[in-house]
Amino acid sequence: MNLKKKFITLLQNKNSLQEERIQALFQLMNIGDKESLEAIIKTLENDPCEIVRHEAAFVLGETAAYEHRENLRKAIISDPSGIVKHEAILALGTIANEEDIPFLEEQKQSKVKLISESAKIALQRIKNIEKPYRGPEQFSHLKT
Repeated sequence: MNLKKKFITLLQNKNSLQEERIQALFQLMNIGDKESLEAIIKTLENDPCEIVRHEAAFVLGETAAYEHRENLRKAIISDPSGIVKHEAILALGTIANEEDIPFLEEQKQSKVKLISESAKIALQRIKNIEKPYRGPEQFSHLKT
């Protein structure tokens, strides 16, 4: 079994330790291909552990997964965990696409302080960079 398959299998095995699944997320982030990103998204959407889902959101932001911004927005709207929502909001800020500003402005109005403050930080990230989108080409060093 190649390493990527090993990490995907480990990530999807709910009997694996949470720390092992988190480490698998980071290994898949380093691989950064389509299959790895799909496994990360599946984890964001379905993992029973909120800490693991939180780390999946973080990894998507760090890989500048522009094409998966909708998955992050979906997590912000529907995930039951505040820390997952928080990290998904920050991930949108890290990806820094101006198209997400209206959505983040809505989140900034949340009565939940964790959400509104996370949105403020994400908006600051977007507005304080020179280019509105840090694309995958800037993260090509992560691809193996």
